[in-house]
Amino acid sequence: MASEIRNPELWQDGRLKIDWVKHHMPLLNGLEEEFRNTLPFKGLKIALSVHLEAKTAYLCEV
Repeated sequence: MASEIRNPELWQDGRLKIDWVKHHMPLLNGLEEEFRNTLPFKGLKIALSVHLEAKTAYLCEV
């Protein structure tokens, strides 16, 4: 699978944005807790093709 990252040196800025979302979006936190307990995607491979911003990046982590 190909991936194009324009500037890999900016990863820390991206991580900070994802962390901000994690601390300010309780709905996604609830999903993370539920999925951690139920593992609904265990054993599955999931592919995404989306424009990532901090919210969707955090959702991918969930």
